[in-house]
Amino acid sequence: MDVLLRLSAAGDDGLSIGELAVHTATPAGIQRTAEHFRLHDGKITTIMLIFDAAPWQPMAAAIR
Repeated sequence: MDVLLRLSAAGDDGLSIGELAVHTATPAGIQRTAEHFRLHDGKITTIMLIFDAAPWQPMAAAIR
């Protein structure tokens, strides 16, 4: 993540929202992302990454 916009937590759940600049020759550009993560004994046990996959569709179709 290049820019962290928000970080919050409640109990064992955390959420980060940020922007990821894709530094390759792809149409993705800057990708806004959210990550939900769960902690157990102070360690991250699960992470779910959420993002808009639409900018990646043309590239995925080209390699199929």
